[in-house]
Amino acid sequence: MTTGGDFEAMVRETARPATAAGLPEAAHPTPEMIAAVDAACARNKIRLVGAPLAA
Repeated sequence: MTTGGDFEAMVRETARPATAAGLPEAAHPTPEMIAAVDAACARNKIRLVGAPLAA
């Protein structure tokens, strides 16, 4: 759930183009991915709550 901020802008900022048809294989986020999402959320005034993402 989001309130305030710009969730759509954050999603567009962190999205990646598909490299193949279908869903990618599930994987744990890398430290770089976590930092990118944290930074994008901060720029779009979105506060993450709950347990932190784990690498």
